[in-house]
Parts: sequence; structure tokens; C-alpha cells
Amino acid sequence: MQAPANGWDKNEFRDPQIWKEGDTWHMVVGAKKWNGSTNMPVVAEYTTNDLGAATWTGPTVLAEGNNADNFFECPDVFTMGDYTYLVYSEINGSDRKVHYLYKANGANGWTTPDIDVLDGQGFYAGKTASDGTDRYIFGWCSRRAGLTNDGGVDGDGWSGTLVTHKLYRKTDGTLALTVPHTFLNTFNVSRTLLPREKTEGVTESDGSYTL
Repeated sequence: MQAPANGWDKNEFRDPQIWKEGDTWHMVVGAKKWNGSTNMPVVAEYTTNDLGAATWTGPTVLAEGNNADNFFECPDVFTMGDYTYLVYSEINGSDRKVHYLYKANGANGWTTPDIDVLDGQGFYAGKTASDGTDRYIFGWCSRRAGLTNDGGVDGDGWSGTLVTHKLYRKTDGTLALTVPHTFLNTFNVSRTLLPREKTEGVTESDGSYTL
């Protein structure tokens, strides 16, 4: 694979995703492109008919930001039904989130939905995968500084928890999130909890406890 073309930041060119459509291989990367005064964040696409080729066609800009301090990480392109989606995670100071664009299959331009965020600020670096029937998005939920609700997002570095959502497509083509059905099917059986020990002042009535 060739190095980034002239005018592209060689230090911010990463997170590739590769997939095949027909006889053509596609690759998207997070990158930064010189706009005449500074490097701006973009998602760029390359194509080839030979996966082992040293030179691919491109890059073509699929999405472009307007803040030089930002970067589009972990780009992900996939198709659900009649629509194609581009998901990316935007480094934007303390307001980092997972965003997406969409378009009808075969259309040229991308549409930004009114609500283009998947989950909230605590969900980041989301990547998707399908089991052949449903598609899921997996992301990182960082621990806040001091393990408090109002602590800094990166307070404990890269520590945190894996979060998995099930994606579903609404009738207008936009995306929404739900709990994976496999999780719901696993935790849908009522169990009777038996206390091992009760502290003073705890009362019980028909399986309910009052502190």
C-alpha cells in the first residue's frame, strides 16, 4: 500500500477498514488533508481490483470536518437494507462521540441525519459487525477520573468497559440503538434471591426488602 499522497498528513493516516463489493476492494481510513492553511480531518476512501496491488485508486474524501484539532477515528462503512452507512468517532476535546452519515444504495452524496450521534459522550471508538442477520456496534466506555460521575472523561486513561448495542434501521433510513436480543433472552427469567445476611433495621415482605 502506498504512503499518503502529497498534501496528506503522514502522521494522521490510520484505522483502515477493507471490504469487497463485486470485483472491487474498498478501504477507508481516518486522515488529515491540507486545505491550503492547515490539516483538516477527513475520512478517505481507496479502491482497487487487486488486493495485493502496491498502488490503489484514491484517495476520495467521503467526509470532512471543519476543526483542525479534531480527527475522525475508526471509520466503518456497511450496508443495511436499502442504505449504506459511514460511522466514525470524532475526537473533539471533551465532546468526543460516535457519529454517522447515510445514503441510499448507489447514491453519490451522504446525508447527515438530524440526530447523527450513536449513544452519548461515554461511548467511543465504535466499530460494527454482523452475524448475517443483525448488526451490532461495539465501543469503549472509559472510566471517569476518580470513578465519579463528574470526573474527566480520560481520567483513568484507556481503562474502561466494552459496550455493545444492536443497531436497527428505521423506515426513513436513520439508525437507532437497542439492547441485543441475545442479552434480553439470557436475562429474562425471574429468580428468587435468598439473603445470606441482613443488617439491623432491614425488613422483608413477600420478597421485597426495606432498608
